[in-house]
Amino acid sequence: MDTRYERVRIAVVKTSASVKTAFVVGTIPYSGVDFSYDYYGQEGEPINIAELITPSKTYLQGQDLFQHDGRLFFYGIKNEKNLNYQKYANDLQVDWVRYDTSNETNAKYHPRSFMRGEVYDFAIVFNYCDGTSSAAFHIPGCSNASGGGGGAGVPSKFSRTQWCT
Repeated sequence: MDTRYERVRIAVVKTSASVKTAFVVGTIPYSGVDFSYDYYGQEGEPINIAELITPSKTYLQGQDLFQHDGRLFFYGIKNEKNLNYQKYANDLQVDWVRYDTSNETNAKYHPRSFMRGEVYDFAIVFNYCDGTSSAAFHIPGCSNASGGGGGAGVPSKFSRTQWCT
């Protein structure tokens, strides 16, 4: 575990009748050495489950891994890179291009595209040289008040339209 922290909060996610709830069941001091915690089903302080369950992948990198007395030890853990690019991603503007094609061209080349009128989330993900990836940094689109980028009714074969109009 990361040795920058002095305390560890232990939380439990409980599933009952397909409903998930989360509780913090203990806070213990942490000094960078081994610790264990026995949980016997007592409830603790309620916590928002979104703070615990994140849909991201995590890969730990360390110096070595070994087993001793029925326990697995992983040591020399490296801190994860934090690029913190979101403030730059917020300043990006996305636009799109529309091509008019025939049915024969579509059948022959199977071009990939997005559906008109749908909402898509775009993000930047950096791939590092060691094979890992950064977190996804969201590129904000238009708010509904700004009109969005329609594209319907553009008569030309090739047109370029701003994402936010």
